[in-house]
Amino acid sequence: MGQRISGGLMKYSYFSGIKAGKYFLRNAFLKNGKSTGLLLTGETPAYGVTLSSDWKWNWYWENDTTGALETHTYQDVAPKNNEEFIAHTGYHNEVWFPIATKGVNTIKRYLKDPDNGVNASHLCPGNFSDCFDNMLEQDLLVNPMPLLGYLGLVGSNKINTKIEAREKNMLKTDFVDGMIEKLKTRKNIIPYKSDIRHLARQFFTGTGRIQFLQPEVLIGATEKEYVIHTEKKINSAREYPNKVAALLTELEIPYEMFDLDNGDYESVFGLSNVPYRRSMDAIFEDNPVAHNVAVSESWISEYVRDYP
Repeated sequence: MGQRISGGLMKYSYFSGIKAGKYFLRNAFLKNGKSTGLLLTGETPAYGVTLSSDWKWNWYWENDTTGALETHTYQDVAPKNNEEFIAHTGYHNEVWFPIATKGVNTIKRYLKDPDNGVNASHLCPGNFSDCFDNMLEQDLLVNPMPLLGYLGLVGSNKINTKIEAREKNMLKTDFVDGMIEKLKTRKNIIPYKSDIRHLARQFFTGTGRIQFLQPEVLIGATEKEYVIHTEKKINSAREYPNKVAALLTELEIPYEMFDLDNGDYESVFGLSNVPYRRSMDAIFEDNPVAHNVAVSESWISEYVRDYP
């Protein structure tokens, strides 16, 4: 059973960075019959998505022309068994969307493709915040940072810098004071990794080699350049929990730090059915890198030596 607060069961906010258990925890909450919500964790346009315990999806974004909040609803079918649950990655994938855009089921592509007739906002000067109360109704809300006025790739150096400078990048932020008070009524969790070697492995085997999955690095860059680029991403991800903790402390929002490698999911999140914590690692591996053990282990060992 989940922990109780006045008026009902405890609700949770998860201030997750990159490679910090978003997929795993949303999966675990869903397996326990609980609802989840997620706000944009990457590059804009901004969106939010909820999934109820009866498998109903709702997506939200702001019309960049009118400022109006727009929605899309999809009633899914509950899986009959664990095999069906695992097979349907949409239940866990933060960007999954039922309408395919150029053959790909992703909300990011749907919102950006002009052929879909969607004009989604990037910095939200209008009414995107109208969905926040519904987000807070969910048992688990992943990435509440937009409630505090911040959008962007969680755990990146760019958003770390904005948080440290207290530079909100949403154009409308008059909702923030109210959201701060509502976050104070929730159990707010900031996850971090104590096993730095495992964290490094997740990045080096799960971000892809530059010529395949890293468009921000020029094609043809050297292996050394790729390693340096990935090391910077790991270091930014490691800084993110501290940046968020300092912000929440300043705002007097209570929080707990949660060790992804040793923390107790059952007691902290009130869950009774929790998968093995490393059970989903392989889902995010880029096989050409992960299977080249000699190379990837060398990169990992060098990182742990240089950044213990």
